[in-house]
Parts: sequence; C-alpha cells; structure tokens
Amino acid sequence: ELDSGKNDTLKKFIEYCHRDYEAENYALFLWGIGSGWKGLCYDGTSNTIMSLSDFGDVMELYTPNFLVLDTDLGMSFETLYELKNLNMTVAGFSGINQGSCINYETFLKRFCESDRSYGALKKTLIDYSDSNICVMETAKINPLFENLEALGKSLSEYIDTKDKQKAVMNEFLSNIILYKSSSYPCDGYIDVMDMTDCLRYYEDSEVSYSAGVLYDSISASVTGKMDASLSIHIIPYISASVPDQIHSEYYISDGKKKERKCLFVNDSMYWCPTGQNQSLLDALFYRLF
Repeated sequence: ELDSGKNDTLKKFIEYCHRDYEAENYALFLWGIGSGWKGLCYDGTSNTIMSLSDFGDVMELYTPNFLVLDTDLGMSFETLYELKNLNMTVAGFSGINQGSCINYETFLKRFCESDRSYGALKKTLIDYSDSNICVMETAKINPLFENLEALGKSLSEYIDTKDKQKAVMNEFLSNIILYKSSSYPCDGYIDVMDMTDCLRYYEDSEVSYSAGVLYDSISASVTGKMDASLSIHIIPYISASVPDQIHSEYYISDGKKKERKCLFVNDSMYWCPTGQNQSLLDALFYRLF
C-alpha cells in the first residue's frame, strides 16, 4: 500500500503525470490532513506525515503552476514559507476544517466549461469552495515574512513588564481567532489577519505601525473568498481551554537539529522561541519578570 506521508510517493505520482499526461501547465491538488509546521499528507495507516522540508524538496523538483492545499492549515505561514523560492500560485485554507471544503464536482464541471485559463482556474476555485479559500503568489511570501518578523520584534520589545506580558497574552489567546483541533493535545494557531487587525490600533506606536504594515501587505497579497487569511502557530493546547507552557523542540529556532525543522523555524528570529529571550514567543511564554 502506498504511504502518502512519504515524499517519494508524491514524487512518483508527479513523475507519472508528467510522463503520461504532457501539458504546458500543471495544477496539483493535495487533499487530506495537514498539520501546519509539522507537515501534511498524513497517512493514517502508517501514521506518517510528510515534513515540510520533504514536501519543499519535491516542489522544488517539480514545481506546479498552481498548487491547491485542500488541507487543514494549508495557508499557514510555516507551510507557505517552505515554498518561498518557487514560482507558482498557492491556494488553500488557513484554519482547521472537517473534510474537503472544495465542491470538486461543480468546480471541475465549471472549469471545463471555461476557457481553462489561469484566471478561470482561480475564479472557479474561489467560487466553488465551501469555506474561505485564499490564493496568493509565492513571490509575496518573503515580504510577508519580513513584516511578520518586524511585528514580532516590536511586540517582544514592548513586553517589558509582567502586566504587559499578561495583557498581550490575553489579547492573543482570548481576543484573536484561534484554530485548534477538537482532540487534545493539539497545536493552537492564530489567524494572522485578525491578529494584525487587533494590534494595528494598539497603544504602543511601534506595535501598531508594524501591525498595520503586515495587515496592508496581507490585504494586497492574498485574495480570499471572503477575507484574506493566513495562520501561524502560537502554542500547543493540552485541553480545550488550557494552553501548554512550552513548545516542541522542533519549533524552537536555536540552530539545533536544523535538518528536522521546517524552513520557517530555522529562519525566524522574532516569532519562534529562540532560547535567547528575543522573540515574541520568548517574551510571551518564557520571559521572567
């Protein structure tokens, strides 16, 4: 039986399509369970998941023109950043959904009735999705990452007292849209657009400015059925209302075990925990006063 969690399975499938179905352009649809920074294409039989690093290697070898991630957290910052050096369009969902959110029967029928252009694919995909699918070009990922890091740095510098730490923690875990599974333990993700919307009028001018820049850049870069939306990991949860106190060692940007971490974690200085008390997650979960 094939193992969807192995990148060789995806590689051989794409090679088969290229060999037997030659075309000028290719769109790759991946449906299933996604786990944000941990990977995607989970295989329930073998209990394996394709790491973002392995997925990125396949995409670098066989870059489709259009990639659709019909998975949980397909439009997470961590997933998108793995594709930052490639030239393609990515579509997917930022949250956690049960089952497919694309009405494939209607989508394929309408697309085949169109001129089958890039624009028709994008429009039909958005029109016949049952949830807020978002679309963006990979060329936009690096600027978004830089703006996210700037916001993380501003927030980390702002949190210089216990009261500020509690206030920002409450903002993130209580007032911002949170995505998490109904089974615990699980990872918690926040909606980045909602985060920036909450913070762009914050009392600290550096925080509000950085949040406004990121808000504007997402608005200009991401097209959504409803609102532009991306997600990002904030903290694991041990129960419905109880966040954990620590992150996985593979979500810490400390230069260790780099080969087992996704590109986002290895490159982040001001979002992921660093162990050096400099990032936002350092300031929220590990900084002592």
